[in-house]
Amino acid sequence: MKEKAYLFAAAIAVLFAISGCVSTPKTDVDSFENYVLQTWETYSELVNAGNVNDWIELWDANGVQLPPGAPAFEGKSAIIDSISGAYAAVDFTEFKIVNEEVEVDGNLGFARGNYSFVGIPADGSDSMLFEGKYLTIFKRQSDGTWKIYRDCFNSNK
Repeated sequence: MKEKAYLFAAAIAVLFAISGCVSTPKTDVDSFENYVLQTWETYSELVNAGNVNDWIELWDANGVQLPPGAPAFEGKSAIIDSISGAYAAVDFTEFKIVNEEVEVDGNLGFARGNYSFVGIPADGSDSMLFEGKYLTIFKRQSDGTWKIYRDCFNSNK
């Protein structure tokens, strides 16, 4: 009986040791924040250039966009379909994203902040300044990079 109890305890110890070996890689907040800043710089450049095809590559394959006044767009195909309509109606210029808060824990991290851009309607009407806030969750990919996983935003007006 003691032998079975010992074997059981040893098996549990091995399981705990193994689970400790496959822990989630640690990322410090500064490294993650630098990554987020680089992502927002690329994001803004691509939006300003109207480059939807490269913009969507910043997203996780299972990304979800949560725009105001609309249903959630789930997956890259739905997200690109939704944004393509906006690009047809408006030219985006001076697109800018500013972080207010950045945190990371394991394979998920988030950034919260503000965005602004000037929209120039395709119909030739006057351009308008848009300002709003966002909360974006990033997911670490199998290659160690981070992609946009969940994105929620809305206007301040």
